[in-house]
Amino acid sequence: MSTAEVLSATNREPITHQQEVRTYWTPALHLALVAQAERVVGMGVALASRWFLGPSDLGVYSGLRLLLDNTNRSSLGVALGAIQRSIALKARRQDTESNRVLAVAATTNTLTSSIYGAAIASWGIVALLASGELRWGIGLTLVGFLAVVKRQQDFQVAVLRSISDFSAVGQINLIRNLAFGLTATAGILAFGFWGLVGALGLSFLVERRLLNRTDRCLRFPIVWDWRASLALAVTGLPILAANSAWACVTTLDRALILSNLTDGSRMAGYYSIAVLGSGILEDFASRVALVISTGYRSEFGRDGSVESILAQAETTGLAILGLLAPAGFVLAVLGTWALPRVFPNLAPGAEALTPMIPGTIALCAAMPLREAWISTERPWIPTTLAGLGALLIFLRVSTLGTNGTIVNVAFESSLCRGATFLAMFALPAVLLKWNRARLGRWAATSMWTSAWFYAFVTFGNDERDSASIDGLVLAAIPAIAIAWYFITGRIFRIRTEGAA
Repeated sequence: MSTAEVLSATNREPITHQQEVRTYWTPALHLALVAQAERVVGMGVALASRWFLGPSDLGVYSGLRLLLDNTNRSSLGVALGAIQRSIALKARRQDTESNRVLAVAATTNTLTSSIYGAAIASWGIVALLASGELRWGIGLTLVGFLAVVKRQQDFQVAVLRSISDFSAVGQINLIRNLAFGLTATAGILAFGFWGLVGALGLSFLVERRLLNRTDRCLRFPIVWDWRASLALAVTGLPILAANSAWACVTTLDRALILSNLTDGSRMAGYYSIAVLGSGILEDFASRVALVISTGYRSEFGRDGSVESILAQAETTGLAILGLLAPAGFVLAVLGTWALPRVFPNLAPGAEALTPMIPGTIALCAAMPLREAWISTERPWIPTTLAGLGALLIFLRVSTLGTNGTIVNVAFESSLCRGATFLAMFALPAVLLKWNRARLGRWAATSMWTSAWFYAFVTFGNDERDSASIDGLVLAAIPAIAIAWYFITGRIFRIRTEGAA
């Protein structure tokens, strides 16, 4: 699709709701708080696993989780297409057809996840018989079984998000993680690696129980319609490609550590504490993305304009960048000090946190634009940009060779993620009209972020002289002024009628 074709969709009359940003930010902040509560609960697991499990055990568990987390891609985009179409149908008040679409997707999910799970389980059995490696063999077999359960439950949670029942989503996530945290901590102390794997299986049983108790109807009849499934796949596969490309940008560094570096399982175990630290930033942005994606899709289903949705996404991305800049600075200063003390057996991994933070913030700021392009039925744009970013990571990390360090991997990955961020913001910068308010948002965010980055570099220098301190003080003056700009809320006022 050409630029002219992208712009042609903006001729539709935009939605003129006079709702401010709190429509999106209130549930997003609620989910972010739930996420931090989950993180507090999960700290018990993190401490127990990193104190009482070796780096090799953590590397194997990370590999199993990657396979399990990729289960949703086994539906070939049918589920993603169903959610996209269901939201649009509900926006047009076609509830009966929306429910049928969800039923078709649920039936297809069961079939495709069963095939995926069987393949993983077979792989585990072969690995067990061939090498006698119990962790991989039994672990893969269990992942094969859990894949079917996970695919069903994740689809039910996606349906809850599609109807904006974020309260139920937050409650389910919190209780599930609480159950996992308590049982995993006890399991690791009692049975080591196998206690952690068993707790993972138990958490799915708890989630299943919670979903069955919800007031919403999340049980779908068996409706097999291969033509409808094919149509949903045509809609969902491009979205799946976009999500897969994005997942590569965010997780490819871990996979490359496992496969490329010498003693990859151990190095991946060290790297896990840096991922744990940077995940604090990603938690917030991902919750915002969950909420705004539903809003964008619903608005587009009611004939909202592409220009209006992109304007909202750009402003939200700038707001995330402004919020996470100081948070990243604090995390870099405190995290590199605290992580080696909290996880002494994984202390080498703390060095990877600092170079990882800028790239993490960059991807967090780009998340709203990714959701905007997907919601406006142009997923090929984030697919292409994220795919190029993942390719850059692969090429640059591969050049490090087997003797590369996790710090090198974190730096190269962060650099490529920053390039992805710039590419994601470049297209809206060309397509959208510029006005005084938009220029102000960009200028304020750029100055604010630059001030914190300068402070980050200054504090990272072990030999801070008086000139660098003076420069930091001078940088703090515009930073404080811009902070007031943020606090007054001007940059957060996103109206659904277009760029403010």
